[in-house]
Amino acid sequence: MPLLARKIMNTSITTISGANMEGLVREMQDTEHGGVPVRSQKLFLTSIPAAFMGYDLIEWLMERLGIEESEALNIANQLCQFGYFFPISDSKNLVVKDDSSLYRFQSPYYWPWQNRPPDNVEYAIYLAKRTLRNKQRHGLEDYELETLSNLKKNLANKWDFITSQAEEQVKLSKGLKKADKLISDSQERAYWRVHRPPPGMVSSLEPCPVPTRSWNGCRTRKRTIEDCRREVELLRNSLSRTRVKVSQALESMVQHVEIYMEYDPLITPTQPSNPWVSEDLAYWQLNSPLKFVIPVPDHRILDPPYTMIFKVLTIFHAILLVHIHKSNCDVDPNLTVENANKYIAENKNSVNQTYRLKYHAMAPIGWINDPNGFIFYQNEYHLFYQYNPYATTPNKMHWGHLKSKDLVHWEDLPVALAPDRDYDSDGVFSGSAIEKDGKLYVMYTGNSGNRQVQCIAVSEDGVNFTKIEQNPVLKTEDLPSNAKPEDFRDPKVFKRDDLYYVVTVSKTINETGQVLLYQSKDLIDWEFKSILLEGNKSEGIMWECPDLFELDGKDVLLLSSIQVPRSGNDHYNIDSVIAFVGEVDWEQGKFKVESMKELDHGMDFYATQTTTDDKNRRVMIAWMNMWGRTEPTTQLNNGWVGAMTLPRELRIVDGALVQAPIVEISGVYQTVAEYNDVTLTDETSRFNGVAGKVGELELEADLKQCEIVTIELRRNGDEKTILTYNTDNEELTLDRSNSGINITGEENPQVFSRNVKVPLNGNVLKLQVFLDVSSVEVLVNDGKESLTATIFPTKTSSDLIRFVTVGTAVFKRLVFSNIVLQTSNMVNLRTLTILHVIMIHIHKSYCDVDPNLTVENANEYIAKNKNTVDQTYRLKYHAMAPIGWINDPNGFIFYQNEYHLFYQYNPYDTKPNKIHWGHLKSKDLVRWEDLPVALAPDHDYDSDGVFSGSAIEKDGKLYVMYTGNSGNRQVQCVAVSEDGVNFTKIEQNPVLKTEDLPSNAKPEDFRDPKVFKRDDLYYVVTVSKTINETGQVLLYQSKDLIDWEFKSILLEGNKSEGIMWECPDLFELDGKDVLLLSSIQVPRSGNDYYNIDSVIAFVGEVDWEQGKFKVESMKELDHGMDFLRHSNNH
Repeated sequence: MPLLARKIMNTSITTISGANMEGLVREMQDTEHGGVPVRSQKLFLTSIPAAFMGYDLIEWLMERLGIEESEALNIANQLCQFGYFFPISDSKNLVVKDDSSLYRFQSPYYWPWQNRPPDNVEYAIYLAKRTLRNKQRHGLEDYELETLSNLKKNLANKWDFITSQAEEQVKLSKGLKKADKLISDSQERAYWRVHRPPPGMVSSLEPCPVPTRSWNGCRTRKRTIEDCRREVELLRNSLSRTRVKVSQALESMVQHVEIYMEYDPLITPTQPSNPWVSEDLAYWQLNSPLKFVIPVPDHRILDPPYTMIFKVLTIFHAILLVHIHKSNCDVDPNLTVENANKYIAENKNSVNQTYRLKYHAMAPIGWINDPNGFIFYQNEYHLFYQYNPYATTPNKMHWGHLKSKDLVHWEDLPVALAPDRDYDSDGVFSGSAIEKDGKLYVMYTGNSGNRQVQCIAVSEDGVNFTKIEQNPVLKTEDLPSNAKPEDFRDPKVFKRDDLYYVVTVSKTINETGQVLLYQSKDLIDWEFKSILLEGNKSEGIMWECPDLFELDGKDVLLLSSIQVPRSGNDHYNIDSVIAFVGEVDWEQGKFKVESMKELDHGMDFYATQTTTDDKNRRVMIAWMNMWGRTEPTTQLNNGWVGAMTLPRELRIVDGALVQAPIVEISGVYQTVAEYNDVTLTDETSRFNGVAGKVGELELEADLKQCEIVTIELRRNGDEKTILTYNTDNEELTLDRSNSGINITGEENPQVFSRNVKVPLNGNVLKLQVFLDVSSVEVLVNDGKESLTATIFPTKTSSDLIRFVTVGTAVFKRLVFSNIVLQTSNMVNLRTLTILHVIMIHIHKSYCDVDPNLTVENANEYIAKNKNTVDQTYRLKYHAMAPIGWINDPNGFIFYQNEYHLFYQYNPYDTKPNKIHWGHLKSKDLVRWEDLPVALAPDHDYDSDGVFSGSAIEKDGKLYVMYTGNSGNRQVQCVAVSEDGVNFTKIEQNPVLKTEDLPSNAKPEDFRDPKVFKRDDLYYVVTVSKTINETGQVLLYQSKDLIDWEFKSILLEGNKSEGIMWECPDLFELDGKDVLLLSSIQVPRSGNDYYNIDSVIAFVGEVDWEQGKFKVESMKELDHGMDFLRHSNNH
């Protein structure tokens, strides 16, 4: 081995003059003369300048020093620990990896040979600066927090200066590029890792530093004959080296023997058993040679009086225990189901409604926590819950009861269970439900004194329950030996093949959680099968609310865990829900964990329970609260506490558990705003219509050029709940620190915000935010993550939503919908019948045909009165009606060498009413000639108006297709003319009825057919309003203009394009397809859509096979004040 290499390896920095070490590093940096290859290196979304790879460094050391790979790795590690270069992105570990990991040379100013003593003020600035930056990436470790606290005390007189310097440096860093930020951060961390190492880590600058070796090489070099010879030589030389310090080894061995000798069965024999317990006399015999001889007792020589005293003491002890237990387990005769229901009925109207939720499951009054017995039974969802109707604190728990047909509208049912037995006198605790032989069985935990047991109640109607005589069906005697009887609860029962199973939880004597598995044939007699899963302290001191189920080919186990230690962004609440994904070995009764994660990263999510339904969905619901927190509604004496989350559908995607809101919730959306492709650059913006207390916000944003995007929810002045995504660290933060009434808990430090890691897919962030009066639920990137929290704004008008961007964000889609539930979903049948009769009467009156509204009468009226029209403002070269009201152009067509133009017309008045079709013709589109009225509202299907339509020629005849308006419905009809002037409505009318609409369309807004021919088929495009109050274009096809078939929804609109479309016109022009639409109430944007209604021109391409219009561009067609309801001639 060369002399330089041996000197570096066998001495410390303090014993080297600096020349050898410095010389080697300067050679590395001399790239012009064969130094380590340094170049710009790609790192995910950025590029690191002047960096080198660990592999190149090891290669260079091997060639330069003529050493073997492992020796080169040791030298590289020592140089790194001395601070000559530092790793990028992993500065916590000053280790060189023989792979593509990136490193940069440290500035010579920080090289150790400078002997520059580290300054405490600089270190304090560095630590203070990290507290001001993102907690996940720059958060301080425990020893750094302690050091910072000490520095605050020791440098109190300089702390204002330190804080100001830290703030200035943070501001400066924000102006740096992403790569420069990363380099600066890694450089600083590496420097202080050398000069302020963590406790237990030996500093490289001290004598005899401990070398660090890394053996995780990721590439394998091609070995040459010379490499092999060199390795053989090194191994021969190593035989003479001392690999172990004998003194240290012997010292450790002696220490081990002294401590553990009496426990080592190979050295120390075992002690005899206790003779008072086992009746083994070995202990007495061993002690008999002592000076004071102890006689060996025997049953034959035991004094009867002593035996009697012992028996008396035993009996007294048993009586005492029974008395103590009885005093703890006395049943309160007032705690009955009947009394609970009576109390609720008498007091529920006294509850303050200020913060009560609108679309979440809640109790009518009192305290609520864990969801229980969640089941789909007899075509309805039943949800029980932990309930104290008498107070807003948890005590003497009952089971409350709700049911729903759609998981959105919930109906209160009577209290199901009360603590009215000796085995559950202190509370009917959590459990589950299952159907058997048509009956509903619930299995719950009975809490009594210092023990917990499992019990069963049965109902034949799903409402009234009877506790079975065999209770409890699982006692403390059924526990394994390592379980504590006072923490044995939360049975989740299910059936698999021909057996019933139940998973419960218990705390072990080692203060950890475990899941127990029992099996039964009849739900009554249970047999312990196994400990399904054993926990450890890193997973909490106790588990609760187990839920085991199969999902998409995986087994999933949900557990609510108490006091899980914090780790990264996880488990910041005092309790957490953990989702384990893996596989159950049913023969052994063991759960093999493949992955685990905290299920929700908000502040209020606990005690999950799931069920399946007739749609084969796995639906989950949870308690939207957290133990140990202050309760604002209790402080305000509102008379209630707690609610459930929005039910969520669970799925396994790419091996991970994801959540999606139940589809039923979309049925109560009222979409009020929708925007597409909006760009925000370093700005603060609000969007018209995007605001509310109770609703759903959807955002799909491209953040490729954005650093931070912030959404301020429920904003009013200083009060706001903040969602922030930082692209630098890929973290989403939910912050309620200024959301209103302050909520504190038992956590230390307090939890006012939570972070979750959210990698982007193609730079796109997807958020779905559910707002209710006092809650926020966020689903991220199609449910891969979620954050749930309760909020209590103090200002009644806290409904604004504001967006703030740092950089450029493109909102590809932004939608806000109000969520509005019916005030009652139970309507009296008699009322329905009366309403039905009234509607028939109203509809009949609307559909009556006015016999005076005929074509003949209209033409006679025009002839008599047209000369009375004032000519002052009449136009000279524009198409006009001779008298009365005119609106939409209709049936514009070139027919028999003339242009024909029909129009919406009321000849009798200057207001739109009982619309006819007026008629003009022209040879040059300038000089127009009045023709007789073409159509009048003279049939029952168009008695309220002959609305807009179009015209087409077929077999030399002129066909017009129009909308017949009658009552509260609109249909499409056809009329035919052989001369282009006199029209006859066909007998088959209407040719398109409301039954021909897609399910999402409103029958009262179905109009304006534009008919055309393509190849051998006739097509018509019409418009309809959707149930979500947006427009859509429908496409139908026919062979004869009479029998029509629905083909597709050609184009679907959103709120940013108006609440309804009219007068569609689809045609091909210069190789493009064009779709003109008249849109109602389009939100203003820039210079566009300042009128209440507008004409939008869509340019794109129609996929005729799929019946879809692909939009390439859109614009407002005319920016004046009076341009609407176009019509064109093909």
